[in-house]
Amino acid sequence: MNFLSVARTGLSLALVASGTAVMMSGPATAKMTAFSATCPTGITVVARKNGVVRINGKKAKVTVSNDNYYEAKRQGITISVAADPSGPQVSYTAKGGANGICTVANGADSATATPSIDEQACLQAVSKETGNGDVVTLGSEISEANTDVTIGVGPDRAPWKCLVKDGKVAEVMSLTDEGAL
Repeated sequence: MNFLSVARTGLSLALVASGTAVMMSGPATAKMTAFSATCPTGITVVARKNGVVRINGKKAKVTVSNDNYYEAKRQGITISVAADPSGPQVSYTAKGGANGICTVANGADSATATPSIDEQACLQAVSKETGNGDVVTLGSEISEANTDVTIGVGPDRAPWKCLVKDGKVAEVMSLTDEGAL
């Protein structure tokens, strides 16, 4: 092969051969904002500043377009993230044409930008159970038996509770149902 030039950036590797540029995805190393988000249909997203993005607790393939936009993909779900002065703008596309806007729970400056694996599992389970992607972690208590995670749902943050161990949800219950409090 006759390569005229090879240019490497933190985002991609460009090979120029006989006047033709070929882009190869490399590790996502753009200045990424750490956040967690929930999307309709029970999708959870956790992004770290180091470029690792997890969709529903599993590592996703990240493709960075530029410093202001990237996508993360895993099992038919695409998460699109655009930089904005007010915080990341996150949307999703899933199988069957499902799409929409995700609710960002934590911004870049938050110390709790990455929920624990148990919190992620509970966020996903409550979102799926309620059909509402607007869920946030209100608190959690860890014991030897389980982690007790409290989730707020919707704009009024209606409380829900999960019993979780090692990312596996044993029970999901509303704390506003009669007799639950």
